[in-house]
Amino acid sequence: MSNLHALPESLHQLGQTRFASLYEGQTEQQNIINLLSLSDFAWNCLQSQPDLKDWLLDDKELANRAVEAPLSSTEINELDDNAAMAKLRLYREKYWLKVAFLDLCCANPIADSIAYISALANQLIDSANQWAFAQVAKVSGMPLDDGGNAMPMLVLGMGKLGGGELNYSSDIDLIFSYPRDVATQGGRRSIMSFSSLSMAFTGVAQGWIPATQALIKAEQLPPSVLAVVRRLTAYAILVGNNDRHLGNLSTVHDGGRPRLAPIY
Repeated sequence: MSNLHALPESLHQLGQTRFASLYEGQTEQQNIINLLSLSDFAWNCLQSQPDLKDWLLDDKELANRAVEAPLSSTEINELDDNAAMAKLRLYREKYWLKVAFLDLCCANPIADSIAYISALANQLIDSANQWAFAQVAKVSGMPLDDGGNAMPMLVLGMGKLGGGELNYSSDIDLIFSYPRDVATQGGRRSIMSFSSLSMAFTGVAQGWIPATQALIKAEQLPPSVLAVVRRLTAYAILVGNNDRHLGNLSTVHDGGRPRLAPIY
């Protein structure tokens, strides 16, 4: 995976041109020129993060194989989708650039590069899983084991990832699983409109009271709901609310039979 031979003149000139456009006025560094000559990916990475040049030329960093998490515990809980995905992409770009530099310019052993890429991929997947788990738990609640401990999703790496043998361009095959099926605790409650329930269970498409009676008959609502819906209907008539379609009543789902959602 390494290439330490003299480059053809046309490639060398390409590297020099790219270096000059990125680092105008700076002293040429032959290893970076070689990297820019040999890899369009490295060229794109250094366009995106030009400060990585000095990081690549740090001998201590080149020898470092410690794998840092791309997201801090605070970021896992607070970053939105776009911010989290951006940080994960920059992390991958940074470290895959390092592996390219090691391979193309530093005669790095193939076995070391494969082990390093596999460790980096594992860290990226783990951080993405932790972030996704935290976001979903906010909405759907936290799955807990019998001891009340959080039960995150398991991500199983197949093939080369599972064997720790990823190469530079490998794709990954993953299986996602939970240890077992449990109800979640907390989070937002899921709701379903009377319109959706009626279409699914009764076919009654009009009228709050007829729809409620049909849903009770279909055992989708407890009988006590009917009195509440009658009061709501009377109030709506008194205040002149003629917009009494079935989308304006909803049910809350807490793992059992649906119940009437709060009205406001």
